[in-house]
Amino acid sequence: MGTFSMDDRPLQDIYLLHHSHYDRGYTHSQVVIDQLQVDFINQAIEMLEATRDWEAASQPRWTIEVHEQLRRWLEYADAADIQRMRDLVSAGRIGLGAIQYNTTPLSSVESLCKQLVTIPRYRRELGFPVRVAFQHDVTGVPWVMSDLLLDAGVELLVMAINLHTGGNGPKRPGYFKWRTPSGRMLKVFSGHHYGTFDAITEPVTTPLLSMKAQIDTFWQGVVDGGYPHDFLYLTTTHSPVADDNGAPCIMTAEKVREWNRQPGYPPITYVTPELLLEKLRAIPDSLIPEHRGDWTDFWNYGAGSTALETAMNGDSKRKLYASALLGARLPDDRRLKALQRRAWDEVICFEEHTWGMAPQASNPNHAHCVTVAMHKRNLAHTAQELARYVLASRLASHAGNPVMHSTEGLLAVNPSAMARRVTLALPPRWTAIYGHLHGFQYRHSEVFNLLGELQEFLPSGGRPIEVALAPFSVVRIPWEACPEPQADASLIDGVAAGGSHFVESATHRLVYQPGDGRILSLLDKQTGWEAVLPDDDYDLLTPVHEKPDPAVDGSRQSYYRRDCDKERRLGSCWNPDWKALRSGPSALLGCRVMRTARTISLVREYAIEGASRVIQKFDISADCPWIEVGIIIHKDRIETPESLYFASRFNLQAEWEAEFDASGIPVRLDTDQLEQTSRGWVTAEAFTRMADRSHQVAVFAPDIPLVQFGTFHFGKPPVAIPRPAAPLHLLWVCNNYWETNFPITQEGVIRLSCAIHTSGCSDRAALYRLADAYARKPLFLPLASCPSRRDEPLLRVSNPGLRLVSVDAASSCDGNIYRLANYQTTVQEGELDVGARICSAVVVSPTEAVLADCEFKDSSVCCTIPPNAVLSILVNSINR
Repeated sequence: MGTFSMDDRPLQDIYLLHHSHYDRGYTHSQVVIDQLQVDFINQAIEMLEATRDWEAASQPRWTIEVHEQLRRWLEYADAADIQRMRDLVSAGRIGLGAIQYNTTPLSSVESLCKQLVTIPRYRRELGFPVRVAFQHDVTGVPWVMSDLLLDAGVELLVMAINLHTGGNGPKRPGYFKWRTPSGRMLKVFSGHHYGTFDAITEPVTTPLLSMKAQIDTFWQGVVDGGYPHDFLYLTTTHSPVADDNGAPCIMTAEKVREWNRQPGYPPITYVTPELLLEKLRAIPDSLIPEHRGDWTDFWNYGAGSTALETAMNGDSKRKLYASALLGARLPDDRRLKALQRRAWDEVICFEEHTWGMAPQASNPNHAHCVTVAMHKRNLAHTAQELARYVLASRLASHAGNPVMHSTEGLLAVNPSAMARRVTLALPPRWTAIYGHLHGFQYRHSEVFNLLGELQEFLPSGGRPIEVALAPFSVVRIPWEACPEPQADASLIDGVAAGGSHFVESATHRLVYQPGDGRILSLLDKQTGWEAVLPDDDYDLLTPVHEKPDPAVDGSRQSYYRRDCDKERRLGSCWNPDWKALRSGPSALLGCRVMRTARTISLVREYAIEGASRVIQKFDISADCPWIEVGIIIHKDRIETPESLYFASRFNLQAEWEAEFDASGIPVRLDTDQLEQTSRGWVTAEAFTRMADRSHQVAVFAPDIPLVQFGTFHFGKPPVAIPRPAAPLHLLWVCNNYWETNFPITQEGVIRLSCAIHTSGCSDRAALYRLADAYARKPLFLPLASCPSRRDEPLLRVSNPGLRLVSVDAASSCDGNIYRLANYQTTVQEGELDVGARICSAVVVSPTEAVLADCEFKDSSVCCTIPPNAVLSILVNSINR
């Protein structure tokens, strides 16, 4: 292998990876696909054993693309099967990819780590080296994954992007170093789409001479594109029967064997992941270019086709975080730990990249399409209920309540790093006879989440009380010690100049027009900044409906008309001139002000195309620095292509900057993104932020992860986002734009929430604290016994520049893993106090391998975290 400068250099080698692409639900139901993948591994073993006497140069090899396929095979494998697998691994005939699924940017740090945690099992039990990770089909990988892969002992990431409705990423085919957030280097080979060997040669049905001509033509195109190496790396699946979810193909192997017997043909060598890695190691490091930034995914706009379940899946992760935080201070419960793991399995499976069958959009009422869509949605619903059960059980354990009891007080938990003052209206039952079973019922267990159960936004009744909570704390308060909230004098409403109305607190003044509900002004009283700059179309979270203009072309092909051959040549099929028709609310159905002692709210209700009712409740609180917005959408059943946005026009100067939380790592728009990745729309977990030199506005919208900056961008991917003054911020609530395997209808009631925070510029750690305080809401439960007030810290992080990203029980050993992030530009040190005597503490990888010892004393462990890095600390402690 070498590097050449001549454009007519000959092709020396073809490296061929044979695998089954795991597209869970695309070709068959999820239930059937999972079993087919077991069949494929068994068939691969048989094929590899049957060809053991072939000449070594032509022996086929097989790669298990993602290790969920192997996990399912191991459920049924006996000792003899496992020994056959070991023998083939030892012989270099079969390999394994390091990631559990081809995934999406809905993943959090915790769910990404959980996709790597079982790697040691496959190394230990079967002998797989697992030095290479694959992501096929998908158009990006969260930036934090590059660091996690290195920590897991992975040396190479191989991408096989599908250009359909996406973009290319860095130059492809290409081999480069990906600078991670923490500054290290992960090697990446960005290859052609999986199955490209089949697509260009059609090996099962094409004569050798024609195959050779097709390879020569393809190679010349690769060379003309600036590819510097003398080899091709391609993949093969099971063409012409299947590109996705296909068996090993002996007919292709036989054609490869025949090819290799032809004089003068560049040899085709089947490779496993490790054999490919070995070939790439021969390239001098000095010849490998470097790229830096988030590999921002295009495809995740499809998550907008399941807006309810997407929000629900994010909420499940927050519930599992809270239950693990509580569980770390409780005696071990094997059943709850197992249920927590099962809930995480459902969460992670929902984040897998397949949303439905191939004809989901064109034939949504087909029996199999209905089945697959139900299975996909059910993952989020199952995860939610399991997370609810585990959280309610651990709350009850902390409370120490009997099965049924009269109540003496309140248990309140703050799972965030920010002090909170909360007002809640107690359900009447809470101060009477309360049963353990009530903790698992929506109408009793989620009193704080007004959108979770109440009809629209009506008060819940019961006596209002006020609760003050320290960061990461549990408090027990007798009923008689629970104060009623005192009315805040700064909360006022009235009539402003020109007949407009206003609602106001000590921090914000919101002016609106009662006739149409339009917000005319949002004044940040702390800085004097007028944050909203309304125009004729948009104010603050204006509902906007978008569709292809039917007068031009109202079909899904209006913005993208697929040409597989053009995509194979890395050409774009986007139509940059597609015409969108956008409309705002068609009618104001209501506009009113609601009050409590500590909150004043503007409620406005609209009808809009695609939704019979859109209700927004803007809460301006005396106790929160943000404006919380509750949203209820009564979504109509619409089968034609459409999107629904909430658009805000912010008063920012030109050359503003934008930033978003990408799976736990802050990413600056354009600046911190790999070239040819998605700028037009991004997936944000904790926050998005827009700022000029003087002011910033942050939006916390974990229920609505899809965001566009500047203006509407769906369509041909922009190279960079223009930065004129007064930009739009678009929460992309839902869409049905995908024309293949995503649902095209999602009718019914969708409940969401978000928050808006305005300020002068603040540091990232402070922004994450606010975002977490909003998302990780306090938890409550009545107490059977509460003789006096008692405050108890759950944990403490001494350095405010560090963020507790997640916590959960270790998978392979005892103890709990605390993941801490440093978003500063310098190394940060601090202490993590877990509130119980520590027996041991070590830094671990995502695979839970020990990386370093930690200094600890009593209940505190010392940690040192590099800039822009996540550190995982495994702590064993003695709980009460």
